[in-house]
Amino acid sequence: MRTDADYRDNQHRAQASWRARHPDYWRQYRAAHPAYRERNSVLQSKRNARRRLGVDANMDGSQNARPLTDGLYILSPASEVAIAKMNAYIVHIAVLLQPFGPSAPDCKEMM
Repeated sequence: MRTDADYRDNQHRAQASWRARHPDYWRQYRAAHPAYRERNSVLQSKRNARRRLGVDANMDGSQNARPLTDGLYILSPASEVAIAKMNAYIVHIAVLLQPFGPSAPDCKEMM
């Protein structure tokens, strides 16, 4: 979303269109579902606390200083759940094999 202006614009227009067609949806939903409202309040408090600690992720939220190098990795669910949106997966990446530069040629023709 950060790098694709067309996608970002399309998402914005689609959400605005839905809100225009359903102006009171969330107000009515919260009024009809007090347990939802209470649960959301508790979860928002937790999200705010995590945000203060800097563990939120949000669309292209990775600010990795150095990109991953070629190699074999294991992706497994992270044990600590942080906030992620847009169907993102939070994973722990364990390096199994570090690359050692270009591979040696397999035959004389490749030399």
